[in-house]
Amino acid sequence: MEHLPTNPETGKPDAEPRKGTEHEKTIAELRKEIERLRTMAYTDHLTGLDNRRKFDEEFDRRKEHRRERGAEKENAQDVLLILDIDNFKIVNDAFDEGHAGGDRVLKEAAEHILSAIKDHFRKDDVVARYGGEEFAILLKDADMESVGQRLRLGLTVTLDGEPIPITFSGGYTPIAPGETLDDAFTRADRALFVAKEDENLPDGRIKRGRNQILPYSEEMEEKMEKEKAGLTSAGKSMHPHPAGPE
Repeated sequence: MEHLPTNPETGKPDAEPRKGTEHEKTIAELRKEIERLRTMAYTDHLTGLDNRRKFDEEFDRRKEHRRERGAEKENAQDVLLILDIDNFKIVNDAFDEGHAGGDRVLKEAAEHILSAIKDHFRKDDVVARYGGEEFAILLKDADMESVGQRLRLGLTVTLDGEPIPITFSGGYTPIAPGETLDDAFTRADRALFVAKEDENLPDGRIKRGRNQILPYSEEMEEKMEKEKAGLTSAGKSMHPHPAGPE
């Protein structure tokens, strides 16, 4: 004999199955699947960080928020930080592990970044792998000097049985109300380029670049314009948006 389902309100068997139960279960399962797909769409599958799509959308959301409130009403400052793993191409090319070793470096780099900013991280902040070995980070009202110091703490990854020190270079800039991502990215990218660049000192010595996190300044624009003019006069060309040396 087939047993009818019990009505939880009366404790007695229902004359017929309760309507809507299976429908509600199907809706719950669909919502769960939609959320799973949404998470996949916004996640970098190698590192587990947010991806470029999530970063871009969050920047636009914050831009609208800044536009509505205005700078004078903001008690906290949004900051864009761009990070790049130094000499990453060498890691991929110089070791027998090849791209598998490179993937491990990226994973451990992501963990290192999260550890470095954890004391400054707010609920809506974003840490994304933006592409290749580049990471983009949105922080609100963070002590960037402290963040930079922690990012420069040692990270060592074992490749081919050999401990390899991994360092980061970075550039950051505050974000103004109504500012586009391209504008902010251009400034942070300028600072990143300067951070990675070797500098010829007046006494003839060379100050090696890389392994530093620098804030953007207008002096960087002036310096790059002078270098661009020098390269042009020498018959060379300079990309308007340099990615910086490896």
